Amino acid sequence: MSELLVTADGPVLRVVFNRPAQHNALTLDMLLRARMFTGEEACAAGFVAELCEPDAPAARQAEVEQRLLSHAPLSMWAAKEAVRRLRVANLPDGDDIVATVFGSADFHAAVPAFLAERQVAWQGL
Repeated sequence: MSELLVTADGPVLRVVFNRPAQHNALTLDMLLRARMFTGEEACAAGFVAELCEPDAPAARQAEVEQRLLSHAPLSMWAAKEAVRRLRVANLPDGDDIVATVFGSADFHAAVPAFLAERQVAWQGL
């Protein structure tokens, strides 16, 4: 999968823990209010690289990926690795946070509830 994501305007759901914009107010807003960004908001916040027409994300994503595949592999690796190192430099490990949330009973109850568009009775467990 490409690091450069394309979306149309409309609801966008992303796991934000692996995106470079982790520390901005929009990310915190998305997490704390459990809301989805529109494509325009996701693009403005840096979660996706490009906004396209509603019927075009898959085709445009394929075009972007083909362009990236035409670049020198070591240069692509070096650019991605440099950005990755900047993201993790002096940052504490957050794997325990992710494991706690994703391993919780609340999370396991929330996934099917989200898909069924129904509310969850949170237990804090």
